[in-house]
Amino acid sequence: MRFGLILRLFVGLSLTVFGGAFALSPLPLAEKSAIVVTAASGITQLRAATGGLQLGLGLFLLWSALQPSRVRQGLVAQAFGFGVVAIVRVLGM
Repeated sequence: MRFGLILRLFVGLSLTVFGGAFALSPLPLAEKSAIVVTAASGITQLRAATGGLQLGLGLFLLWSALQPSRVRQGLVAQAFGFGVVAIVRVLGM
C-alpha cells in the first residue's frame, strides 16, 4: 500500500496547489487553457467548479493519506474523480 500513499500524496498536493491557484486567480490559468470568460459570473464559476472542486478533492486525498485505514477511500475518490473526467472528455470528442 506504499504506492497508494505516494499516489494520494502526489495527487493531493498537485490538486491542492492547482485548485488553490485557480480559486485565487482564475483568469491567467483560464487563458492558458483557452477558456474565455465574458462575465463576472464566469469568473465565479471557474473559481468554484475548477478551483474549489480541485482544492476539495486535493485536501480530501491529503486527509486520506494521514491514516492507513483511509487508503481505500482516497483511492476510490481518485478513481471516480478522474474516471468521470476521462469519460466526459471522451464523450466530448
